[in-house]
Amino acid sequence: MGLSFREAAAKSRELADAMGDDRYFTASGSLSDYETLNAPPRHFHKVITFCVIYSMRLNQIFQALGLSLEEAGREPIPDLLTGRPLSEAVVSAGADRIEPPGLIPELAGQLGGVPFFLRSSLGVLCGLSRLSLKDFFWIGGSANTVHPYLKGAVLAVVNRQKKKPNDCASKPLWQQPLYIIMKREGTYLCGCCSQENDTVVIHSYRGGTHKREELRSRDAEVIGKVVSVARRL
Repeated sequence: MGLSFREAAAKSRELADAMGDDRYFTASGSLSDYETLNAPPRHFHKVITFCVIYSMRLNQIFQALGLSLEEAGREPIPDLLTGRPLSEAVVSAGADRIEPPGLIPELAGQLGGVPFFLRSSLGVLCGLSRLSLKDFFWIGGSANTVHPYLKGAVLAVVNRQKKKPNDCASKPLWQQPLYIIMKREGTYLCGCCSQENDTVVIHSYRGGTHKREELRSRDAEVIGKVVSVARRL
């Protein structure tokens, strides 16, 4: 395509800055993974980035993904997205449903305010120069953690540029890095993992017992390496 992965990543950074949205940025490691693993991006922002930095037409990417634009547009857009008045049935269902408070208010209630001395130093402590909200992952939803060092953990900060895990099973427990992994159906895992050919191997310690779970690379995506963990004392 005429561009190295580093040059393409730099151009994607220019696009993300111009759009004011980091979702258009694609790291050089991700670009390499998309090419070698033959796996499409999971977010449409990345598709737009490919069109811009590689001067590709959108229909070229759709054809490569096996998608046909001729089959699009056969279903009506939901009223919720068009601004049209909702039907009485939809309005009644929405009124009867009680919405949960959401993750951010729940975390604020559990953790309280951020200490003053941490408000401008989180990026330095995590080793990330451009820390954003999408680098934080909630890992406090399960009492049965997948790693002993995650006991009592609430939040994990992830370096999204470090996506290539090493063989960690042979290392002592305290030397095993943790990663956030997204499965194909959209669920997330947090634990030690390694790449073996076309397979992502996840090592967990549920109940104190070491277990090994294997997922095909196209069924799992390594989001990044955990660099900091916030836990309850």
